[in-house]
Amino acid sequence: MRLLYEGLRGQRGWPRAWAKATPRRGYRVVIVGGGGHGLATAYYLATEYGITDVAVLEQGPIGLGNVGRNTTLIRSNYFQPDNIRFYDYSLRLWEGIERELNFNAMVSLGGTLMRLEPPQYELALPHLNRALELFRDNSFALYYRALANFKTGRLKEARQDFDILNSKTPDVFQYKLALAYIADTNRISKDAIKYYQEYLKTAPTTYLQERSNVVVRLKELKRRS
Repeated sequence: MRLLYEGLRGQRGWPRAWAKATPRRGYRVVIVGGGGHGLATAYYLATEYGITDVAVLEQGPIGLGNVGRNTTLIRSNYFQPDNIRFYDYSLRLWEGIERELNFNAMVSLGGTLMRLEPPQYELALPHLNRALELFRDNSFALYYRALANFKTGRLKEARQDFDILNSKTPDVFQYKLALAYIADTNRISKDAIKYYQEYLKTAPTTYLQERSNVVVRLKELKRRS
């Protein structure tokens, strides 16, 4: 509510977040640029190394570099091993920075949606395989590899990936539906019935048409078996 209130009155009610310092003749460390990287460097020099004799020089608004102006997206889904470790650690720092500073950095934890069209599934597989070689616990890459394998007819590989995902996060109903489809396609009725039933237990009741189709298919499989 405070954000909305201040937005309506021109942001005039916020207390000053930092002192208006008069520059001295010298500092132990001088950082040029007061965007996210510059501010983070100054902060961690102070908190991690005890170096507080630091000046941050910025000609424009503080924090309005890449962090505040461009994509404003914080993520760790990269392919190179050094990037993966670096950004994954950075992501964990972002998650706790507001509590440490007692300052609203406007960090909102959510997710991203990436869409692949059919011709791109084949092209994506080598990159997804490489990502999982570098970082085996990357569920993001594992899901898209499972999907790409499924869409390109590699049902054995798709099942292996969806099995792993389903065991890691058993409350995700889409994994159960994918496993049911794969078993159904391969005419493994026992497994198809099992996963269709698990889907119905976990899928939201708002998925009316999808649930209805599953119920119909489940009755057909039970009648045949």
